[in-house]
Amino acid sequence: MDDFHILSFETSSTLCGVALLSRTGGRTRLRTAQHEGRSAHAERILPMACDLLAQAGLDRRALSAIAFGQGPGGFTGLRVACGVAQGLAVALDVPVLPVDSLCAVALQGAGEEPAGVHVVLQDARMNEVYAAVYRADGAGWVTLQAPALLARADVAAWATR
Repeated sequence: MDDFHILSFETSSTLCGVALLSRTGGRTRLRTAQHEGRSAHAERILPMACDLLAQAGLDRRALSAIAFGQGPGGFTGLRVACGVAQGLAVALDVPVLPVDSLCAVALQGAGEEPAGVHVVLQDARMNEVYAAVYRADGAGWVTLQAPALLARADVAAWATR
């Protein structure tokens, strides 16, 4: 497999996360940075990205792609990650990779053996949740129920569909 470096942003919740996934010489390395606090996403995201690139000894021009968490999530937070990802990708002439944020949570929670169905519920505040259902198969992850915004009171009915 060819070498690559993918910078990614996740700002769909109160957590602002930046990650740098690198594969060089057959070795894969993941570097991460995060900050808790919804109001500081816009101020923190680029300095965190620059720090990760510096830790890896990389210039921005070495990036192969830019990924971002496409939500669901808070509108302002989603705009930050999407806008930064698109701006960098255009400036560097690299692809943008949107990532389903709830599917990423399912993948993270699945561990080493992800077989089975994974239901993800995430607090959306104001007595609402973001919900989705996924299944891991040999080729990747399949969305069984697309991400949706639900009233907390409606979760049980939604889950039985």
